Amino acid sequence: MSKLTIGGVNISTSQINKLSHASKARDAMSIWEKIKDWFNHGQKEHVLKLLYHTYFNPKNSIFDKVDCFAELYSMTGGAI
Repeated sequence: MSKLTIGGVNISTSQINKLSHASKARDAMSIWEKIKDWFNHGQKEHVLKLLYHTYFNPKNSIFDKVDCFAELYSMTGGAI
């Protein structure tokens, strides 16, 4: 998998790897991505946060993980 697209946001494999070792989702974004995301109303950061809380945040309950996954799923239009 070279990239994942959720709600029009492209997430690369390297970002997912960074996300798995990050303490917060924003750490997986480059400075340029943060600037671009600011003009796109934070959509990429939001998707990264949902991925982080669904798969990598050990403090999230199973119910929180399901809620985050459901939001990710709805952003794909059911295309997963």
